[in-house]
Amino acid sequence: MRRGVLAEGPPVWPEFTQEEFIQALRRIMPELEATQLACDLAPGSRASPADMGILPEAVPAGGTSASGVSFVSGDMLILLSLESEVLRRKVEQYRFASNGGRLFTDDQQRKWNVRLAQFVKWKEAGYPLDGASRERNGSEEQD
Repeated sequence: MRRGVLAEGPPVWPEFTQEEFIQALRRIMPELEATQLACDLAPGSRASPADMGILPEAVPAGGTSASGVSFVSGDMLILLSLESEVLRRKVEQYRFASNGGRLFTDDQQRKWNVRLAQFVKWKEAGYPLDGASRERNGSEEQD
């Protein structure tokens, strides 16, 4: 096995369901909007929350890989991971696959952990959407 690679062969891409997206998005928007966005994010879609002005810092950008897998933004992955242990594991599998089946560098993991900590604070505060809260959570966007 090559250094930094956990398994030989192509990584397994998990797909998130419309229901999983709704579960995470309803924390930050009305149910109807969450449902509409989840329809766009479900498998086969090319939309990302950042493309729709919902979440900042979408990484990777919305799109579909050569294998047909829909990209999900880093922030959306964090929202999903905060919903349950099952989704947290699924997010980690997705991140691993999106990194070509390689382990993350220390810098990549540090950046993820910093952003995750910002979202945990946001969650603990009840996901407020005012401009001051966005600024505290690492976004410079204002209402």
